[in-house]
Amino acid sequence: MPAVLKWHRLGTFAGCVLLSACTGLIGDSLSAPNDVGADSSSNARDIPESELPQFLASTAAMKLLSVQQRNDSLHDIFGAELAIPETLNPPRFSDGFSSLALGSASLTASEVESFESEAEAIARQVMSTTSLRTRFLGCVPSSASDDCVRKALAKVGRRLFRAPVADSTVGALLSLSAASATDLGGIDQGIAAALSALLQSPRFLYRVENGETDPDDPSRKRFTAYEMATRLAFFIWNSGPDEALLAAAQNGELDTTSGIATAASRLLADGRSKTGLAPYFRELLVVDDVSLVTKDPDKFPEMTTSLAESMERELNAYIESFALEDESFLDMFVTPVAFADDELAAHYDLPSAGNRVNFPATSGRAGFLTTAGYLAIHAKRLHTSPTLRGLFVRNRLLCDSIPPPPADAGTFEDDPSVPDADADDMRALLSMHQQNPSCASCHKLMDPLGFGLEAFTATGARHADAAQRDLSGELDGVTFTDAPGMSRAVRSSPKLADCMVRRFYRHAVSHHEILGEERSIRAMSAAFADSQYRIASLVVAIVQSDAFRYTRTESSQ
Repeated sequence: MPAVLKWHRLGTFAGCVLLSACTGLIGDSLSAPNDVGADSSSNARDIPESELPQFLASTAAMKLLSVQQRNDSLHDIFGAELAIPETLNPPRFSDGFSSLALGSASLTASEVESFESEAEAIARQVMSTTSLRTRFLGCVPSSASDDCVRKALAKVGRRLFRAPVADSTVGALLSLSAASATDLGGIDQGIAAALSALLQSPRFLYRVENGETDPDDPSRKRFTAYEMATRLAFFIWNSGPDEALLAAAQNGELDTTSGIATAASRLLADGRSKTGLAPYFRELLVVDDVSLVTKDPDKFPEMTTSLAESMERELNAYIESFALEDESFLDMFVTPVAFADDELAAHYDLPSAGNRVNFPATSGRAGFLTTAGYLAIHAKRLHTSPTLRGLFVRNRLLCDSIPPPPADAGTFEDDPSVPDADADDMRALLSMHQQNPSCASCHKLMDPLGFGLEAFTATGARHADAAQRDLSGELDGVTFTDAPGMSRAVRSSPKLADCMVRRFYRHAVSHHEILGEERSIRAMSAAFADSQYRIASLVVAIVQSDAFRYTRTESSQ
């Protein structure tokens, strides 16, 4: 498309029509990825129920779509055969989660240019590919602005914007299509320009949420039916709403908690819920970090690329079984099973491979925290790290706030003098943490948990002398003597279920909970417990909550 069209006709159209009421969308930098770090939650869970404030909704915000969300939405709308140009834009993370970063993200100037080029390429592809063109138009236009084009733009715009497109916007699109057809010498080129404008709109690239006055309580603002449809779809499917969900919004079915629960149950029953929810659990459990694991090849020759791939498949299988099927999610941390191919089974000293192979009691393994993948991720290149293994549990799973170490803190990273074969020596080396007051306050929370996993090497294999090792430790006063005991202590901690609810809620709404939402959080936790900690039940509890359904402006109380 000529530059004069991109920056004059299309730029003017986007600026005047599609960018209205959308400010602060372009920033200077990306949000930086974070490691496990310190949890940013407050101590709200320690406040007695009687002292909690009444419910107060969080403020409305615009949420940028991730690359995956954008691509999945486009495939849902135009078809799986649509070839989407590969983007080089890096993913965003905040506190280790993409959803939190997207809740406050702005587009960079380079991303705006990238999206423009992508939109133009997709629009040309749609108009030049018979199957895509037929799906989009469904008719043969006689001009670039006839009724066929009007209906097609309104229909696809409804899917892209996740709400009906205003007549004035459709009119502007038709004007752009007609003018571009004249400039570029063809009906298809004109329609492609209009479609490209839709694809570049913040109404597509962002989830725009303004809310509306609640007719049953004018003092409150609820999300509109179409905003609720969008919230449900991106939470459960990680993609935009389908026609059935948009129809439910149009028919008022999402104006009640029962209607929302019905819609959520339909989305959960659809296979897309597994692909939609899985990325969150991969982030929660840092599964993708398996591909980054490197070990000293002389010390750990078994740590091959293929073994790392086997580890990753097993961690994904844990998610599939315990998060995405009808099982207790918390049992993930105590169930002694392996999802092992031949290479991983050999690494585990199992007699055979298979899904849900039971570990013998002598294995010293029980649940996710004793998988080779988890143990390899949370270890050093040359040796284990009780600190890293304990930090993950404290921060990621229990939502305990562990601040980053001071700048002058020492490290055993890549120190060949540090053993990986003697747990007593590792205890002795880490005992210096207890002698330094600036270190002790944090390390006394992390190291004792990690000592319970010192039966396993930096690659997650079991030490030959594991039975003779001192694996004792404690979690908040609960003592244990081995890895299964440590796993049981984590599973039985009330912090685990509470933290899982808080993190999942943050993912659902793309922001950290505020104190005014605490009553809703506790209601979600109660429903989670009543369901024996099933994720599908937690999803329904979240979407029915006031915290998910209501919003407010900065000025409202």
